[in-house]
Amino acid sequence: MTRHILIGYMTDSVSNGINKYILNVISALKNEDVQIDILTSEYSDSFNERMKSLGVNLINISRLSHPVKRYNETKNIITSKRYDIAYFNVSEAFNCICNIAVKKNSNTVVISHSHNSGNNSENKFKRVFLLNLHKIFKKVITRNSDYYYACSKLAGEWLYTKKVIFDSKVRIIRNTVDSVKFKYNSVYRRDLRFKMGISESTKVLGFTGNLVYAKNPFFVIDVFYEITKLDNDVCLLMIGDDGTLKNDLVTYITDLGVFDKVIFTGRVNNVNEYYSVMDAFILPSRFEGMPISGIEAQINGLDCYFSDSIASEVSISDHAHFLEINIDASIWAWQIYQSMAGARKEIHFDNVIYDSNEQKEEFKNIFVKEIF
Repeated sequence: MTRHILIGYMTDSVSNGINKYILNVISALKNEDVQIDILTSEYSDSFNERMKSLGVNLINISRLSHPVKRYNETKNIITSKRYDIAYFNVSEAFNCICNIAVKKNSNTVVISHSHNSGNNSENKFKRVFLLNLHKIFKKVITRNSDYYYACSKLAGEWLYTKKVIFDSKVRIIRNTVDSVKFKYNSVYRRDLRFKMGISESTKVLGFTGNLVYAKNPFFVIDVFYEITKLDNDVCLLMIGDDGTLKNDLVTYITDLGVFDKVIFTGRVNNVNEYYSVMDAFILPSRFEGMPISGIEAQINGLDCYFSDSIASEVSISDHAHFLEINIDASIWAWQIYQSMAGARKEIHFDNVIYDSNEQKEEFKNIFVKEIF
């Protein structure tokens, strides 16, 4: 009998970490007798066609800013079709409207999955407001979930109540990647450097992520600027959606006089190839659940520099280095610059935990065999 699974939520972005994770779930279940419906608030014809090519249906719902409409739409979806599992991937507890709708109107098993550990608003007052709202709704999302998943211990503590944490009810589902796909490739390095006009002698510092508050991109610029004081033959490669800070960042690097040394690629479909262009990787995020990019970069053999606000589980090798988020950028710069001069080293890691091909059985157990 075909199993029907409702999954939330995807956006029309290939660089979004939650999207990558959900695509791994879809890939793992493609040969199983399942029908997957995906909830989104960013419906488009091209997005829909892309999902159809993967064998899944895309369903549009209102944004979280319209909670009553979102609730009613979810109620209609859940009552018009029998779902075995509703699987909601979220970053804040107030994103629980669909949880409530499913729990009140069906017998569907509801799983919540935490992918974050902080609030991404750039405005301080809005951030405080949303943080308090999140704290209020932690009880609501916990009460309207049957099972509790998280990408890290830190992410679990962020989303669920203390009782759930204390009773050890949170299941950690690792963010994984295709370890073969992200290995270092000298051909990618040569071809992409040529395409972007980067010489082989130039040292490249890499960053992947949307240009938003959580990712701390201005600090990335500060660190890179300090590196240019140590060596003029360097370049910063920033990969990902422009986000809300792109224009301000362009002004900032122009004022610093390093505009010609920074490359914004925007959204790319072959981010695995770009890691081979880099000589070191930086991710000084203010908060993260479990950044997939950090795993990808380590698999590529890059020395990676993370802020101490990132979940420690991102470390899968001795290539992971954690630095205090509040120390001077020059300290980050000196440590990164020293590693950029060295040759790339082969990395040894635990395939069972971090390789998406190995994790397929875990997803089959959850969504097909109901081993929650």
